[in-house]
Amino acid sequence: MLNTAQSLRHSVVSELRRRIIEGDCALGARLSENVLALELGVSRTPVREALMALQDEGLVAVRPQRGTYVFAIDVEETRQLCDLRGLLEAGAMRLAAEADRAGLVDGLGGIVARAEAAERRGQLRDCEQFDRQFHESLLEASKNVFLIDSYRRIAGRVNALRFRLPSDTARVSSALRQHRDLVALIAQERVGEAADLLRGHVRNVFRLLAEGPSQTDGLL
Repeated sequence: MLNTAQSLRHSVVSELRRRIIEGDCALGARLSENVLALELGVSRTPVREALMALQDEGLVAVRPQRGTYVFAIDVEETRQLCDLRGLLEAGAMRLAAEADRAGLVDGLGGIVARAEAAERRGQLRDCEQFDRQFHESLLEASKNVFLIDSYRRIAGRVNALRFRLPSDTARVSSALRQHRDLVALIAQERVGEAADLLRGHVRNVFRLLAEGPSQTDGLL
């Protein structure tokens, strides 16, 4: 059970993580402990501890004598991050398919079905949440703690960049169609083709970030 101090720290970490991922805090923006403490109605201590935790996640950067900033990322770093994400997810998918292909198909298929229902209702933000759940489920299904831990180290930055993608029906529909195709390939035991499709799916995210309208405050 968490004590009061731990619970407060957890709440502050969760809120600051949400602000960064959802774009309330711009990439590269300076973060003031005093301002954040006032906004959250807490002392500076839990804010300072939360920023240290978010630094471990790669969401903030502490610059000596200068301050604490939301992470910034350029085009080449984004490409490398997407490449790593594709490798981790494809590897996790292979492990999960080898261990329990039917279970993987059922789990991912259920997420796709819920996303399709949200799409029919025009709830694009809900579709985004199901998109994130789909990819994270691939990692969890691998049951490889080291692989999962490696992914968690980049997950915050991945989600922050994903949230800055254009939220339009065409992009969401395309991503959902590729998810559906991935599940079908896995069900047909065509895991190699599914891995290729998955890596292409992630490379397309990089293309949208690098070539699309500025969604990252000029940092891409």
